[in-house]
Amino acid sequence: MALKERLVSSSETTSCEERYVSYEEVFLSTDKGRREVRYYLKKKNGGSDLALIGKEKSSRHMSYHYAIRKSSLAPFFKLKSRREVLDWLDSIVQGQFFS
Repeated sequence: MALKERLVSSSETTSCEERYVSYEEVFLSTDKGRREVRYYLKKKNGGSDLALIGKEKSSRHMSYHYAIRKSSLAPFFKLKSRREVLDWLDSIVQGQFFS
């Protein structure tokens, strides 16, 4: 299944219909053989937003970068591990960052 990537700016707002209900982890391999992982937040309406990109630095280490910049999803802190990434995504799906 191909997902449309969309970077989200902080000027976009999240309504009740756009709340995220799940996330998807997609593993890729680059031309140089390095691993890359992309995390998509899935909306209730069926759409999705690219939230994070993880790139392999070495065989045991990944660096994670935010692709989404919604102020309602703040705080944006440095994610150092897959566990931290999944915890952040879970908190968004559970609605912790929405008023």
